[in-house]
Amino acid sequence: SGNPMPNNVNLWGFSYNPVTEMVYASSRYSALGTFVWVFTRAQLEASVANGTCIAPLIKPGPNPTLNVGDPFTPNAPGDMLGVVGDNAGNIYVVKNVFNGGTSTYILKYNPAGQYIASSPADYVLGSGGYYYAMGLIYSETNNRLYLSNYTDEPTEDCISAFDASTM
Repeated sequence: SGNPMPNNVNLWGFSYNPVTEMVYASSRYSALGTFVWVFTRAQLEASVANGTCIAPLIKPGPNPTLNVGDPFTPNAPGDMLGVVGDNAGNIYVVKNVFNGGTSTYILKYNPAGQYIASSPADYVLGSGGYYYAMGLIYSETNNRLYLSNYTDEPTEDCISAFDASTM
């Protein structure tokens, strides 16, 4: 069976929303930049069956800073890790400090892949936040995002929660 993603990117995040039947994937930072894919379950199954790649919805942008409406990922070092979609089709992806990044935060995009907002950034390990955050899940029952942290630093949150409707 085929691989729905190109071979020249390092994939990391992968999730499925059973309510919308949408699949989400993200890539780590590379010379090509960071990408986010959004596709239906049927597109995934067809791609696996016939070996064709699925084009990313959100591609690397020209700047490290995003403006509302931009259909890009930030052009800055750091990985795009956990990725999920809510029941309205909005897309959330973790931008992390790994691979040269300077802070960790969650980016929010609309269903068309246009940037909407981001969570507050955590710039400091040991500040009680989510500096090494990686994994992200969405709860269909309470519309909250749960962010997991990759550190044994006792002052950092193991799990941080965000209200998806106020981001």
